[in-house]
Amino acid sequence: MEIKEILNSGILESYVLGVASPEEEKQVEEYRLLYPEIEMEINEISLSIDNYALKFEQEPPSDLREKVLKNMADLSKETVKPFITTTKNTEIKNSFWSQKFAIAASYILLIASIAANIYFYSKWQKTQGQLADLNSKNDELASTYKTTQKEYQNLVFDVNILQNPETKTVMLEGLKVAPKSWVKLYWNKNKKMVLLASQDLPEAPNGKQYQLWAIIDGKPVDAGMLELKSGMQKLKEIDNASAFAITLEKKGGELQPKGDMYVLGKVSV
Repeated sequence: MEIKEILNSGILESYVLGVASPEEEKQVEEYRLLYPEIEMEINEISLSIDNYALKFEQEPPSDLREKVLKNMADLSKETVKPFITTTKNTEIKNSFWSQKFAIAASYILLIASIAANIYFYSKWQKTQGQLADLNSKNDELASTYKTTQKEYQNLVFDVNILQNPETKTVMLEGLKVAPKSWVKLYWNKNKKMVLLASQDLPEAPNGKQYQLWAIIDGKPVDAGMLELKSGMQKLKEIDNASAFAITLEKKGGELQPKGDMYVLGKVSV
């Protein structure tokens, strides 16, 4: 079997994903010892899948737990010092001064009561602010969890597509403008899914972007813009194609190809 046939057979993807049969594993181990190109392609497939998975990995803010614990500890340490009043059994000789003392004591108690109310109100406001901050953090974490969960489910779906025997590997080879370029795609007709696995294209100039085309009945149909230099990328849904091609267009793409065609690959029957 030639190297090109090995690359297009899908056996390397099955080997990396761990779903190859014992016979296929043995065969791949022999290939990778004989052909450096096979070893490089296995590493490229592993890197593409790892990058695609790490793309969605996201952790909660590292300082959130420390902030919550510190605020709880501060609240538990703070106490209100009671107002202690002492009285002495004294002989009141002058009723005038006794009345003055009672009025002064009333004012002291009133001021103490106001001070206590202000203190507790301030503590209540502070606690409310902390609760609001915690609620906001909880909402943010819940939103992040939902987003990450959805993206993880999409990743599992994409991996299942790669394992699907109906998924075809399409190698796009370099044309005259870039003879050494190549692009590797996975296409599942029934799921209408196109995944860009790896590529080797010249860096696009400023204001330019590579665009994928599905050749359907001899006519090019927009299949999406290439966004990533490395890693796996999902493109537009395509349910029928005899070939795929990539051209260099203005940033954002064109309705019909106008730029040079860099790579072209036919879909195997």
